[in-house]
Amino acid sequence: MKTLTLLLLCSWIGWIPLAHGQIGENIARGKGYTLAPRPNYHLCTDPDDIIQLTDGVYTQGYFWTQKSTVGWQNAHPAFITLDLESVQPIQGVSLNTAAGTAGVQWPSILVLVSDNGENYTYVGDLVELSAEHGLPKAEGYAVHRFWTDKLRTRGRYVILIINGNGPYIFVDEIEVYRGPDAFLSEPLTGETATDPGQFFAKREVIQLVKRRLRLDLAEVRRSLGGVIKKGTLTRELSAIEKGIAEIEEVPTKDFRTVFPLNDLHRRIFAVQAAVWRAKKPRRLIVWQKNRWDMLSPTELPREGGAEIDVAMMKNEYRSATFNLSNAGPGARELSLSIVGLPGGENPDYLTVHEVLFTDTKSGIPVAAALPVIREEKGGFLL
Repeated sequence: MKTLTLLLLCSWIGWIPLAHGQIGENIARGKGYTLAPRPNYHLCTDPDDIIQLTDGVYTQGYFWTQKSTVGWQNAHPAFITLDLESVQPIQGVSLNTAAGTAGVQWPSILVLVSDNGENYTYVGDLVELSAEHGLPKAEGYAVHRFWTDKLRTRGRYVILIINGNGPYIFVDEIEVYRGPDAFLSEPLTGETATDPGQFFAKREVIQLVKRRLRLDLAEVRRSLGGVIKKGTLTRELSAIEKGIAEIEEVPTKDFRTVFPLNDLHRRIFAVQAAVWRAKKPRRLIVWQKNRWDMLSPTELPREGGAEIDVAMMKNEYRSATFNLSNAGPGARELSLSIVGLPGGENPDYLTVHEVLFTDTKSGIPVAAALPVIREEKGGFLL
């Protein structure tokens, strides 16, 4: 008996470089720091790694081939602890890095402060705080400086916990900006920790979920370009963005990386559906792309419909895919029936799979999970 597997694929559907201008007094300039683990990327590791992050010299040229860069391979994460030599008022931090090609992903960066080097206070996610100044471009090599001047804290020690979201981490220059003296007498606010490593392990899933939502929100926001009446959609994306910043926990029970990850993610895709409706009048779109091309969950559906054409020899298993995209204002339940083939309606030599998008640590969603769709009441319910 020949077996044909039909894959049913359901898809849901700024950046400005900052000049190295001075935001405030850089109190990290020339200060010492420790690195854990030791930098080990061979093209940029050298004895001066212990001074290059606070020497005020920004890398010129291709980032990770320059000795002025500090780099790690297979560090998960890297800890940079700066010693400001005395308790200082702190209003901002910046970190210069590069990514976007050769397997180098944009990092997550957690910032903690401490008066004594034993008890730490979490003051924020630098990537998230920097988002108001623009995110790195989605594709291709780029150098980007993550920075904020919105902190209101103090400390002698500043720890940056950097997760490369892949095998590499590269850093060029770190700056810490002095705040008003009044910060010295204010109580520290934020989650506390005595072990930065344990703190990172606890926060990692939260950071990955936030990153996924931020990336998809940015893609949908970019797609608003061709929409004439977009005020309501822009306001909804701003509300979602605020909600992402407020995420402080991710339920561990039954949590899966299948899209949508949570209600905020679902709202992002609802805005995307509204964008599609503005660009394409149809509410349900059936379409295809080359089966070997990566499919993005935020990709605009194409015109042309879909056609299943499979040639196979005896005892072979083959598959074909098509996409169903819902551009309507709400969720829809569909029943798929396969007719016109030998063996009658929905013949038993065919299986139908839904192809689910799932997130990855690299931040690149993949359409690889293939749960079987069971036949119910004469059709395959989606």
